[in-house]
Parts: sequence; structure tokens; C-alpha cells
Amino acid sequence: MQFGVSISTKESDLNIVYGMYNLREESEFARASVKYIYTDLNAIQTNYFRLGFHLSEFESMEYYKDFGYLTFSEFVEANLSMDKSAASRCINVFREFCQKEYDCTGCLKRRSNHIDDKYEDYSYSQLCEMLPMSEDARKKVTPAMSVKQIREIKKVKNVSREKENVSQVATSQPEEKPKKDLSKVVSLHGSARQSFVKSLSVADLEEYHYPAIYLFDSDGKPLPFEYGFGCCGYEIYHNTENGCDALYFKLSTCFPEEKEGAAHD
Repeated sequence: MQFGVSISTKESDLNIVYGMYNLREESEFARASVKYIYTDLNAIQTNYFRLGFHLSEFESMEYYKDFGYLTFSEFVEANLSMDKSAASRCINVFREFCQKEYDCTGCLKRRSNHIDDKYEDYSYSQLCEMLPMSEDARKKVTPAMSVKQIREIKKVKNVSREKENVSQVATSQPEEKPKKDLSKVVSLHGSARQSFVKSLSVADLEEYHYPAIYLFDSDGKPLPFEYGFGCCGYEIYHNTENGCDALYFKLSTCFPEEKEGAAHD
């Protein structure tokens, strides 16, 4: 950064570090914009808001391209002795707390380079802390508060928000699992059919319409129909939607001899 720059400084006397790209011809407006930024930086304690305005203008007009830079951040780091996060905070303070003019539809029309009257008694450090706060939370902050006190207000607000989020998660309904396509059961054979049937639940059979009866043991192994239903405990899945009956029997328990294929009367 070049020290000692003021409004009366000739723009030709500015010591600007150029980038390596020839992006466009340098304009007098770009060099004038740099002079205003240097002037503000040399009195940043009192000119921080005006600095935010000039930085915002420099960025939006892409004046950094006039000096051979691809990005605003590259120009800032090479010429202003400040990192991009510091420049970003300064710009955001200006954009958030400046006087604004809106059109008849409520859309932002223009920003003034003057701070809003209700924030004129706040310091730059206070405004930086207030940037992420809601309008209601900002009303709790006074110009007499320290940065530490403002952070305490933010902390209380964040804790309340976290509790609200936890409550919403706790009361939200669990996601419904997708139903399985049971039409596969008649085309599968052997261990593939056993694994598929063993994984089924009542919910999986809600939309199944087959005019047949299938009987499986608790491991998903198909059983002959002549086993009957009295040999052990079983689950029944029944659907008569659209007038089409489908019965699925899956045994919940089996005796050892049943798994070996012994028939029962």
C-alpha cells in the first residue's frame, strides 16, 4: 500500500503493483478508484465505511482487470496490505449498514456511501460482530456494549437455534423405506429365493397381487403346499386389492424335523 495518499495526490503518482495479465486497457476511473481506496486506508479508523464503499465499487466494476489481475482478491493482496477476508468484511459492513433506497416493488435500487442513521454510533468492530445477526438480535445491541458482550448475545441466539433444530429433528417423521418388488419371488430359485423371502416384512407385501399361495419356512426356504398350516407358528400376508387375492405364508418358527423335510399330518 502507498502511504501519504490523499485526495490532492496526482493519480499519475500512485505506485500500483501490476499483475501479469493484459485483460483490458487501463481507465482513468480505475486509477481514481485506487486513489480513493489508498486515501481511506491512510485514515481507516475514521474512513472505514467510505473504504467499504470504494472497495465495493472497485470490485463490482472489475477495475482490478485494468491492472492485470484475474480476481479482486489478487489485487487486494498485492496492493492494499490486507488479506481478502479483511477486505470482504469491510465491504460487507458497508453493504449491510449503509443507507439504502428501494423502488416501488421493494427491491434495492441503490446504496448510499453513508452509514444508516441507526448505526452511526457503532464502531467498526461492533458492526463486524453484528453482520451475521438478525434484525431482532441487532436491536439488543447498544453502542455502549463491548465486542465481548455482543458475542454473548450471538452465543445465546445460536444455542436457541441449535435447540430448535434438535427439536425439529426429534419430531420429524422417519423416512419411509421403499417397498420391495415381490414379483421377483416367482422367478428366483434356490438360495437367492430363500434370501429374498427371508428379508420380507408385512410392509413389503402391501401392494402385491398374485392369485396364488406361497409357503416358506422361517429361513425363506419354499415348502410344499401339502405341509398345511398346523405344523407350527406362521405369519399370514393377505391382500385383496383390485379383487385379486394373494396369500403369503412365512413360518416364524420351525421344528428341526420340518427343516429336514419331514411331513406332518
